[in-house]
Amino acid sequence: MLDWKATWQELEPPPSLAVLPLGSIEQHGPYLPIGADWIMAAEIGEAIARELGAWLLPAQPYSCAQEHQDFPGTVNLRPATLAVLLADIAEAVARTKVRHLVIINFHGGNWALKSIVRDINRQQDDIIVYAVSPYEGAPGEQPGVDLHSGDFETSIWLHAYPELVRPNPQDCVPSVSPALLDQVGVRAVSPGGQWGPASRATAERGRQLVDWMVAEGVRQIRATIAQVEALRGKEKESC
Repeated sequence: MLDWKATWQELEPPPSLAVLPLGSIEQHGPYLPIGADWIMAAEIGEAIARELGAWLLPAQPYSCAQEHQDFPGTVNLRPATLAVLLADIAEAVARTKVRHLVIINFHGGNWALKSIVRDINRQQDDIIVYAVSPYEGAPGEQPGVDLHSGDFETSIWLHAYPELVRPNPQDCVPSVSPALLDQVGVRAVSPGGQWGPASRATAERGRQLVDWMVAEGVRQIRATIAQVEALRGKEKESC
């Protein structure tokens, strides 16, 4: 695996794949740090890049976190800003002749990412960009119940950085649809900022989740790249 410690000569010839972890700087309730998504994006991204022998780019800390902006510590980008940032990074990586760029997204609020990636790919042919959110489909996932700083995230932090988890994580599961976050922020429905049963969290579950996310992320990336390459090869064939 190559990362920021490499020299430019060590990037020649270029690897076929680069990995960009994408996190967020936002509130994570009274018991998890504001850098939670950024740190875990970096951790999971590094493990995936190592398995794939990819070039690991430094983790990007800022993304779309408008739903958390009513809490101190949150630093969010507009979707349009994130779009320009990612397009510029993709263009720069493409100049090194890297063929594939995988964004390892670890923030559920990056709803704009799908359209951003699609637009980058349709605007140029020099690099193929993918977005993978390794937490999606995780064992025991509770959509709409464990949304933010609940059992899932707290378990991961109890495993990876227990010294940074404040005592007595508390449950809060608002009785409204998460879809309402398009109209109101998290603070309107959860004064503490959390959304999920955090008291159930365990370090052992966190270890299992991290292992699953790395293995599933690697599997998904390999399978998707193989499919895309096969389809792009067919573009050259006649009907």
